[in-house]
Amino acid sequence: MRILLIQSRRDKKVADHEVGCFAQHTGLRADQMTQWNLVNGAPRWEDVQAHDAILIGGSGEFLLSSGDLAKEVEDLGVILRKAKEQGMPVLGICFGAQILTQVLGGEVKRGAQETGCFEMMKSDLAQHCPLLSERPESFHVQLAHKDHLSLPEGAYNLASTELAEVQLFTFEDAPVYAMLYHSELDHKAMEWRMQYYAKEYGFTDAFIREYLSKVPDTSDSHISLRLFFENVVKKGRRFKVEP
Repeated sequence: MRILLIQSRRDKKVADHEVGCFAQHTGLRADQMTQWNLVNGAPRWEDVQAHDAILIGGSGEFLLSSGDLAKEVEDLGVILRKAKEQGMPVLGICFGAQILTQVLGGEVKRGAQETGCFEMMKSDLAQHCPLLSERPESFHVQLAHKDHLSLPEGAYNLASTELAEVQLFTFEDAPVYAMLYHSELDHKAMEWRMQYYAKEYGFTDAFIREYLSKVPDTSDSHISLRLFFENVVKKGRRFKVEP
């Protein structure tokens, strides 16, 4: 399996850390993922065709509500709409979910900042979702965003938190998923990120230890990430609203 990982990061250490997190929780090897940095421009369709799926990662540097990377996102939108039309599996996480929302006709707006670990509740439609159908009715997820989503036409909302009505959506006619929560970040990954940005945000070692000691288990969120690749990419399972 070959995955095109589209990243929006200037910092190579963080970009490589993201690759490691995805590899850990998808069951894929790092060498199965082709890194493409959107900062340098969108891929061409010829670059995409050699892959089995597209994965769009997060970004701590850019906000769609501020107009960041406008040209790059517009160009990527052409590719993502074509992928959707041709039935290619696509998963966008956090900033990636925001990109999918915007280029597929939804709306991305600045809202309440949601950063930390939160309880996420499944919608009734989640019973038909190959990522969530066997997960508990609610579970904890890691979040770090300011921009919020409104559904594109034809999309179905599958999960919500208290602060964000749309946490995960998909379509009946295409294996495209927009996932606002960070399903790739576990306790160890969060510790690395907090230590890496400690000087920038003023995190002390004591603060990091105390924060992480209070974070609930997030294993169900990681399972939902793995199931995208197992159920959607490998097995071809689709979301379908039963009559």
